[in-house]
Amino acid sequence: MPDLEGYRAEILGKLESIEDLPSLPVVIMRLTDAIEDSNSSAVDVARIMEDDPAIMARVLKMVNSAFYSGSLASEPITNAQQAIVRLGYEAVRNVALTSSVFDIFCEEHAQAFNRMEFWRHCISVGIVANVIYDYSTVRSKIQRDSLALGGLLHDMGKIIQEQYFYSLFTQVLTFAEEHDRPLYQIEESVFRIDHSEIGAWLGRTWRLNPELIACIEFHHHPMRAPAEYREMVCLVHIADYICNLKKIGHSGNPKPPPFNDEIWRSVGLHESKIPEILAIAEKESEKSEILLSLA
Repeated sequence: MPDLEGYRAEILGKLESIEDLPSLPVVIMRLTDAIEDSNSSAVDVARIMEDDPAIMARVLKMVNSAFYSGSLASEPITNAQQAIVRLGYEAVRNVALTSSVFDIFCEEHAQAFNRMEFWRHCISVGIVANVIYDYSTVRSKIQRDSLALGGLLHDMGKIIQEQYFYSLFTQVLTFAEEHDRPLYQIEESVFRIDHSEIGAWLGRTWRLNPELIACIEFHHHPMRAPAEYREMVCLVHIADYICNLKKIGHSGNPKPPPFNDEIWRSVGLHESKIPEILAIAEKESEKSEILLSLA
């Protein structure tokens, strides 16, 4: 493999100079601001969503899907206010953000891995993280939809690498495959930067919530995450491990990250529960097809 020690400097320099860097739709920023404004009402938030018919259509499709079957009534949701009343501000905003991320990264260009299988992996990490949450002793104020979104976004940096540093990124993938090592270990040891740091950079550019940025930045090293977000990051880390281990989707990673029993114990999980968790996780990951229909 060629000497690419300057990769970190090149990536950081180019990130700052990319003119066509993907950006979130204005409606997502407006939704975020309105939700955080205590003076905003459901009517205010609904009007913002209705300003973007494409996002509104996807939100309604998602809200009426089996993904939210546990909270659905018999009558379908037909407008933004109903969606907000049924799921709450944060859940609706997260569904809108999910659909926007799919839109942003759907452009045709050279692809280092199967994009659909990549999204299947990311979506499944979010779903499996909620399975693990149910088995854990975590009692912090983690919202299930935010946890699912943290899983969806955790590998976002790989898309940036693929889209703007294709040649270098494919070399990293090949090297990891040939040496049967987790991708992030190759990135860290050779280039001093990995997809987690790159994804977190984009998350800050997008003004994502701090807990989502933490899930992106520390999903391979959850014990380094800020204390207030550590439990959420640990759940995403464990879900990522399970999805890699069971080959649920494919994120370009040839080998699962190392198993760390300290992280399992930190959220109250015991090794004896692993078979049961794996079985339920595989079953629940089938719901990824519902979200993939939005991609």
